[in-house]
Amino acid sequence: MSDSFAAAPRLPAVPRAVRLTAAHGLWRVQSGAVDLFAVPLPADPGQGDVPSAWHPLGRVEAGGVLGGLLSAGTAPVEILAVPLDGTVLQDAALDDGARPFADYERWIERLLTAAAPPLRPRDLSALPQGIGAADLPAGASACADEGLVWLVASAPVRLFGDMPVAAGAPLALSADIWVQAEAPVTLHLARTPDLAAAGRLETTAAHVIAQALERLSRHLAQQESGARDMAIRREAAAARRAATATQLLAAPLHPHLARVDAAATATDPVA
Repeated sequence: MSDSFAAAPRLPAVPRAVRLTAAHGLWRVQSGAVDLFAVPLPADPGQGDVPSAWHPLGRVEAGGVLGGLLSAGTAPVEILAVPLDGTVLQDAALDDGARPFADYERWIERLLTAAAPPLRPRDLSALPQGIGAADLPAGASACADEGLVWLVASAPVRLFGDMPVAAGAPLALSADIWVQAEAPVTLHLARTPDLAAAGRLETTAAHVIAQALERLSRHLAQQESGARDMAIRREAAAARRAATATQLLAAPLHPHLARVDAAATATDPVA
């Protein structure tokens, strides 16, 4: 086990769970696997350690990498890494691998797509690496044709068409990650090796990771809100069915009770 991974902050209630949002480093899974989870944090810090659901984010198999997210700043969601028994991890460098930086790029892409993206636009344009800049008309969408491409936009855009990103804020594109132009915009593109050589990769990645965690937090909040609403509707439907059944049983014994139309209440729109 990597010494830096072994020393990473843990979740007190679950000591095997490493808090990636409070950790530094990059690790490669040599053997075994690591399960990833997202745990929403309470909106009110005064609530303390309020129990919250663990949302699975998939598994990093042998050969894959995962990294600490502390550089992204205070995150609205906790990302936990739980190694399977017997898993071996080693410290990794950003440019490790047969293609330098490819494994690190896949880790960034995993974070950005942790919240399921919407359907891809039909008019999506694929931008090749190394073109330097590309112009998009208002309403147009673009992704990368391969690998990961970093960019800044000259005007506001929408990540995945649904998350506003201000002009000049760093972004990342891949074949599965795209942006939509709100107005005519120029995208200034850079490759990972170029950013690393210029000493700007860490700060750029920190901005992009913060975007990914913010989007994931919103996605989980919507999921949990929808689940609460459905639970309330189910409870109300169950109460209505119970009241109807009580009236149907009581009516023969109490002739003065209003009869219930059994056919009208046999089905309920909420199961």
